[in-house]
Amino acid sequence: MHGDANDENVESPPSEELLSLSPAQLDRQMRRIKELLFDNYSDRDDGSFEGHIKDDVIALITDHIPLDTVLSDTQFNDQVVDAIRAIIKYILTNTKGVAEVLAIEFGTTFVTQTVGEIFILKQVERPADDSDSFMYG
Repeated sequence: MHGDANDENVESPPSEELLSLSPAQLDRQMRRIKELLFDNYSDRDDGSFEGHIKDDVIALITDHIPLDTVLSDTQFNDQVVDAIRAIIKYILTNTKGVAEVLAIEFGTTFVTQTVGEIFILKQVERPADDSDSFMYG
């Protein structure tokens, strides 16, 4: 089995495991995940969906990725991986009948897309009084 919520590295699951789910299984399991993470989600004709991320899910992500904090690339990557692990664990703990491989795939995609949408990533100038900090390269 590849990566679970407690593994050191969160990696993409092999596509054959995900593809082994029937369309009906995939639809049911995706519905469970979306109902857990979103308020008032709706599926679109193109296969995508939209909805409002529940406040407790946003809180779970921001618990792992601090707001208004300068992070090095490595620190930021580590924080994102921690948030991914937390979301995967949240999905697996709070749903029944969701395949771990789907929770990993959805959790990874969800967190990386959410981070891109709700966080502003930018380079910052080194403060004059912090000339030795590695965080500013």
